[in-house]
Order: sequence, then C-alpha cells, then structure tokens
Amino acid sequence: MTLTDVTLSGTATLQNVTVKDNKSKGKMVGGGIVNGQGSTVSLRNTLIDTNKPFNCAGTLTSGGGNVENAATCGFGAGDIPNGGKLQVKGLKFNNAVIQTHALKANSPAIDAGVDTGCPAFDENSNVRVDVPSVCTGICDSGAFEFQLP
Repeated sequence: MTLTDVTLSGTATLQNVTVKDNKSKGKMVGGGIVNGQGSTVSLRNTLIDTNKPFNCAGTLTSGGGNVENAATCGFGAGDIPNGGKLQVKGLKFNNAVIQTHALKANSPAIDAGVDTGCPAFDENSNVRVDVPSVCTGICDSGAFEFQLP
C-alpha cells in the first residue's frame, strides 16, 4: 500500500513549534510537514528549517510569525520565507529537561513571532522576552525563546 492509497483528513494547528532536520523515508516530498487533501494545517510562530527533501508539501494556512530557511511552505506577508541560514543549534537540553533547538544570537527567528496569543513561556519554561535592538516584538518563532547571556 502506498500513501496515495490512504485517505487521511484532520486538522492540525502548530504554534511556536520548531520543525528541524527531519527526513522523509524514501525521499518522498515534505520531510517536515505534509498536508494531504481534506486536511487543514495552520501555522503560527513556527520555525521550519532544513527538512529533507523539502520543508513542506501541500497547502498550509499561516497565522503569521513563521520563519523558513527555504521557500517550500508558501509563506508570505507576516512571515519570513526563504530566510537562508536560520542560525539554529542542534537538538540539546539547553539547561533544561526537554531537548530543544536553541536560537543563536543572530537568528532571524528572534522576535519574529506574532505577540498576540503568544505563550508567556517557551518549551523550557523560559519567559518570552524582547531582545533589545532586535525588534519591538517579544515572541520568538519556534519552541525556544532566545535569552541574552
């Protein structure tokens, strides 16, 4: 049976999520996010980086604040598509119980999220804060909130 033999439908909403370094088995499209017919995938403040062979496949709905290293997710106004090297570290504990992909100090994801409705804390229970001189926003895109040293 192939994936095209199965009808999948549903709704997924991703907010302040990091989708990084995933690979599609058999190199099928959409190593990061795949949306099939009859499904709805909504993204807000999501960081999508270096998934193989593509970050996204199918139609996605943007709520803004999304950052992608390439241009496969169909992001537009209010997002950062084709952001190039997103300056995201590998998966580590980052002084917390849960492994996350930390943002480097020069990441375009810092303060790139939509502040309205942004969770007050990141995945590691760090308070979301504005990084001075970067932007006027508070919310970083992705699961990790950059903290000044």
